[in-house]
Amino acid sequence: MKPIKIVYLSSPAFADYDFSLIKAFQQQGYDVYYFMLLAEYNRRSTLIDIAGMHPENDIIPANKYAELQRFSSYLDMDKFFVINKVHRQDTHPLSLYLYWKLSRTISQINPDKIITQPFEIAGFLLYKFRNRIRFVIHDPVLHTGESTLRKLLFRWIYFRLGKKFILLNKNQSDDFCKKHRINIKHVLVNELSAYDVYKVFANEAYPIQNREKNILFFGRISRYKGIEYLCEAMKKVHERIPEATLTIAGGGKMYIEPEVYENKKYIEIINRFIPTEMLTSMIQESTVVCCPYMDATQSGVIMTAFAFQKPVIATRVGGIENQIDDGITGMLVPPCDAEALADALIGILSNQEHQETMANNLREKYHTENQPWRMIAKKYANF
Repeated sequence: MKPIKIVYLSSPAFADYDFSLIKAFQQQGYDVYYFMLLAEYNRRSTLIDIAGMHPENDIIPANKYAELQRFSSYLDMDKFFVINKVHRQDTHPLSLYLYWKLSRTISQINPDKIITQPFEIAGFLLYKFRNRIRFVIHDPVLHTGESTLRKLLFRWIYFRLGKKFILLNKNQSDDFCKKHRINIKHVLVNELSAYDVYKVFANEAYPIQNREKNILFFGRISRYKGIEYLCEAMKKVHERIPEATLTIAGGGKMYIEPEVYENKKYIEIINRFIPTEMLTSMIQESTVVCCPYMDATQSGVIMTAFAFQKPVIATRVGGIENQIDDGITGMLVPPCDAEALADALIGILSNQEHQETMANNLREKYHTENQPWRMIAKKYANF
């Protein structure tokens, strides 16, 4: 019996999720072709840190990029390809040619299933495969400050053309189906597991410093992330635990006023893209990771922290409460509540035994030979 043949089409923004899932597919004998859409504007994102674009406007083997070769210790790279988009505009003839070539390549592979996210112009050339496509919807609800007319238009089109959809948290599945008039039978609710792919960088990590009682916020800076509430909470944390520090690390526009964090020695802001080697060290140096989001779907930040057995304090929004076992692998607090956030941070920073217990709980839950990812992959394959 031939193995199920899967084409997996995605982008660097979701590489940490994609690589973890693809590894699980490969471990179970599925025949997976992975295509990553790479362009100048996304070459530095999550795991991916490409120094400069290859000049060829074509579908090329991933190993043409030295920065991607490191993942050969984690994945079988034989069928890992880069859709190397040299022009920024989707409607430029070079881009349209590339999307046409991708469509032709998929036809030649003739997969049983295609797993992809909703791309914009590129996605229309995949319309002929719509009965085999499973759309992964990372954000069933757009975040605060990130809803544009262009995004809304393309989402409206895809949610009507698509046949089957995969969501990554159950809390938002009913609202998603009602809003977009999708039959719940055509939706698979799957989940996330720890992003152990980050351990590929363990040997390349920056020297680890001994930073006691460090709170870490990392990831793309955006208005919905609620950084202002974390900075406000740190005032109370600092009063109670003077040696506690907060590190905020990530690219994006720092939308809060500088006086909120300036001249506060216990708050460090690193407002730029963080290389994965550096991020890996920062997570290991931290005591706890914090996600003070105002709204959310689910969080890859949480699963990255869990890969290093770091507990997470987060707000009870979206699907986050399905990711954190309150009091066991982290703590949940109400959104936009600096007082509750401060109390949770103080509680965990002042109790080393609780920190160690949570780390042991995380080790037991997620670090069993990739078993959680294998179950996730099996759900995909059966859908």
